[in-house]
Amino acid sequence: METPHGTVNGFLTINKDGKYYTGTVSTEDRTLDLMDLKIENGVLTSKLDADGYPLEIKGSFKDDVFSGELISSDFTIPFSANKVIE
Repeated sequence: METPHGTVNGFLTINKDGKYYTGTVSTEDRTLDLMDLKIENGVLTSKLDADGYPLEIKGSFKDDVFSGELISSDFTIPFSANKVIE
């Protein structure tokens, strides 16, 4: 994703246990837990805390690509993630 501080590369990891989802956002220097993660009708919503700074993620899946936005009270940054099969 392109931020005011430059390009940030990382991983959006989503796991499913029964009907519940958990996940993380990882970059080179940190990993943040996704909170209140929901996926309904192909739309993902979640919250995260970046050192006391509340953020939201919203987006949707199409084939093997997630397209979404990282949202704060000050900015919105679009980003995408490609599915990686382990």
